[in-house]
Amino acid sequence: MNPVRKRIWELARFELGPRKKFIKRVCRREIIVNRRYAWRLYSDINDSDPVETVILDVSLAEASAIDRDVGAEVDRSVTSQYSQLRDNPASSGEG
Repeated sequence: MNPVRKRIWELARFELGPRKKFIKRVCRREIIVNRRYAWRLYSDINDSDPVETVILDVSLAEASAIDRDVGAEVDRSVTSQYSQLRDNPASSGEG
């Protein structure tokens, strides 16, 4: 069982009583390309603040496998911003 799925199950444990959380949406964000990823766990589909965040140092292939396992959405906004700065450093306002 991958660490993200394990944490989802831990949050929904019967022993937590009224503090248990049911995760209805999972989103992945790249922190460091092909190295570190964060999965944000939400208790409602429309929530803007995650209940929990799981950060792992894994490759893109491992991150994709976890995404398929837990049905995660991928937030590409950080990656696209990084790519734009890398491809066009003059637009970053420096210099």
